[in-house]
Amino acid sequence: MGATAERVCFVHVGTHKTGSTALQMFLDEHAGELDRAGFYYARSGRGVDGLHFVHKGLAADMRRFEGTDGTVTAVARDIGASGAPWACISTEGLHPLHARTERLILLREALADAGYRMRLLIYLRPQSDYLESLYSLFVHVGIAIAFPKFLRSALRDGFVSWKRQIFRFAYSRLLDGFLDVVPAADVIVRAYAPSGSPDWIARDFLAQIDPDLPDRLGDEAFAAAHTINTRVSVRTVVEWLFLNVAADRGANAPALAPPPMPDVAFRPLGLVDLAHVQLRFAGDNALLARRWGVRIPTVSRERRALAPRPTNERRAARRALHAVDRIITRARFADGGGHASLPYRGRLDVP
Repeated sequence: MGATAERVCFVHVGTHKTGSTALQMFLDEHAGELDRAGFYYARSGRGVDGLHFVHKGLAADMRRFEGTDGTVTAVARDIGASGAPWACISTEGLHPLHARTERLILLREALADAGYRMRLLIYLRPQSDYLESLYSLFVHVGIAIAFPKFLRSALRDGFVSWKRQIFRFAYSRLLDGFLDVVPAADVIVRAYAPSGSPDWIARDFLAQIDPDLPDRLGDEAFAAAHTINTRVSVRTVVEWLFLNVAADRGANAPALAPPPMPDVAFRPLGLVDLAHVQLRFAGDNALLARRWGVRIPTVSRERRALAPRPTNERRAARRALHAVDRIITRARFADGGGHASLPYRGRLDVP
């Protein structure tokens, strides 16, 4: 990159389970080598909840509806002081801001004041995988709603909302929101397709910034790349779910016991569900391919391989998940609450 070339800050926008944490750990661990290659991974805006390698503080500041913008300013100043040709911000928590563009515009203007043009680098994955992983995340943070109702809402509306954040499965709509912030030339869209290689996300990400950058780092830098945040089990998700339901119902409500659960990966979408996902989002993904030149299947290759040949354990898991739905619905009606969004730790708007 020539001395007179424009400096660019790449804002990594990863939807859930697209290797964001592995990438952030790589960028943090190899910050010295990247600095020498002209790439600065911003030091400011990190450190929330002990995650020193991710810009979680920045994401939290930007998602606030009321509050200060101090973290945004601090991160932009940190990047400006580096003087690097390329800089980077990475946090999973930014992708819901496609529906709150004024917050991203604030970041764009702060970076411009620091002498950097903002470009967005967005990773998307098949909707089948995103639906399952996002639901498990929601249950982990306190949502108390069974998967079938979550799925019906996503298929009907193309999104779910929680704490006034919108999570879209119709990806063309998601990208349209970002175009209110930066021109299409400053949006890079990538299909998340790691093929089992732990270093895929780091190599692919750096190659979008400069095709020579992975080679300049050398293979040794990628040898210890991380594979983390593996898929949770059905048993774990249901345990979280029943804890959330108990918290919502209160101490005086009769106790609910989850049915026995096999300890298999949480993959609740069956053949019929996958067909509905295909019908609902295939047209949008075709539009995505025409506009952005990126092909994302609605159903991942792994899910296609698993669905026609469910094991006895997976059949049992699906029956148990539907039993969970019936238990929760009966409990909600018995408490006089129906099955609308639950108040514990925020609201998921699923009728």
